[in-house]
Amino acid sequence: MKKLFILIFSVFFILPSISQTEMDELRTRALKVDKDSAASCYARMAFLGTMVSPDTVRFYANKAILLSSQKKPAYGDALIQIGNSFSMQKKSDSALIYYSKAQVYYKKINNKKGLGKAEQSFAIVYFNISEFNNAIAKANLALGI
Repeated sequence: MKKLFILIFSVFFILPSISQTEMDELRTRALKVDKDSAASCYARMAFLGTMVSPDTVRFYANKAILLSSQKKPAYGDALIQIGNSFSMQKKSDSALIYYSKAQVYYKKINNKKGLGKAEQSFAIVYFNISEFNNAIAKANLALGI
């Protein structure tokens, strides 16, 4: 029973405060660095926003897109996060569109880590909509990158 209480306490009180602290640090850092670095901060904030709401994710992801140059991974990362925001809302078609955009972008800039993120994101959505063959294929692609 004590372990269950500690787990529940951690999930509801400690983790949100850690992510809020990181959000505050990233927000402060984004104001002090160049546009591409700020875009990376906002893309990370969009990721942390998945613990808050789809609107929070899109808010920070759109900031990242506006600041990112077309040659840095932050742009693709923001596209992935927008896809994630739609996935959170069970809007799989919209999520897949943004993952496709990210995939094309990562190929364009030859970013293998980003391609792996895109393939992994596809796999999760396909799994969630019970397209298991597609999920396995995409997961295997992600692992191979």
